[in-house]
Amino acid sequence: MKRQRKLLHKAFSVNAIPAYHPLIASETESFLRRILTTPGSYQDHTRRYAGGLALSVVYGYEAAPVGDDLLCLAEECVNILANEIASGGGIWPVDIIPALKYLPTWAPGSGFQLKAARWKARMEEFVEKPYDFLKTSLVRFLPSFVPRC
Repeated sequence: MKRQRKLLHKAFSVNAIPAYHPLIASETESFLRRILTTPGSYQDHTRRYAGGLALSVVYGYEAAPVGDDLLCLAEECVNILANEIASGGGIWPVDIIPALKYLPTWAPGSGFQLKAARWKARMEEFVEKPYDFLKTSLVRFLPSFVPRC
């Protein structure tokens, strides 16, 4: 954990932010251009700007201007966290009665297990997809004796 905090601090400290200025300027220019073109869709443009900038800084991923799969997945995961998991005050019956986690999924009252499995799959996909993109991107630039297709 200490190593991750050190890396995070190094990547996002006050001294590191100027390295991101060209990226921020480029994304902001695209954002402003989209706002001028279709001002009625400012919420969509703002979400695309925030999500696209975060994915770009962290993974080097350039989001498509419209309908990007990774941005849609990110928005879905944020929606799950904000409106499904945390909306109930953060307390689920299984939190109070831990034995409920052993109920079979077909049993009455175990619907939370199906929801949790679905949510977990989406969250894991959101963790893996950008990381896989980064790995495949890096492979193209790493020197190797194996010819690339």
